[in-house]
Amino acid sequence: MSQPQLRPNSTISTTGLSVVGGASADVVLDDAPAADGSYIQNTGSSAATATLGLTDPTWPAGAVSKSARVQLRARGISGSLPGRGYVELRSGSVVVAKLDLSTWTSTSFVTKAAAWFPITLTQAEVNALTAYVRVNKSQTNPYPVIASELYIDLILAERATAAITTVTTASSTSTITPDCS
Repeated sequence: MSQPQLRPNSTISTTGLSVVGGASADVVLDDAPAADGSYIQNTGSSAATATLGLTDPTWPAGAVSKSARVQLRARGISGSLPGRGYVELRSGSVVVAKLDLSTWTSTSFVTKAAAWFPITLTQAEVNALTAYVRVNKSQTNPYPVIASELYIDLILAERATAAITTVTTASSTSTITPDCS
């Protein structure tokens, strides 16, 4: 079974962000492979956010997602405790998976991954997902976080299919429908 990857493909909204090396937040975060010269960062004294549309993956008919894992490549600008960041994978306003990074302790770019979140969604439901990215400044340190790449891995499972068997006897005809839920 394939493992599709969702990447940003549209910027729905941003607040307090500076985009460097690209036209919009989705453009700089959709780097495969990562291009650390293009990124988003917090430029103000409060949280900076971006809500992003994601690519629509292709997968086998009838398959459903079983798990999702959010990954973000980012770095701090200076010293220890450079800031905080998180990414939420959302279905409407419901968070279905999250990568929460309490503090960035590296001034080098590092890709961090969340644990796999169990989610069962159809392809249409996955196509409607958005990513909410927040790059805060830590309350104890004024340095911003820089994020250069975002992606979400999915694990798919095929739904069981069943054949309908018709049995004919001399006195009646019956249809047996297996329960495949």
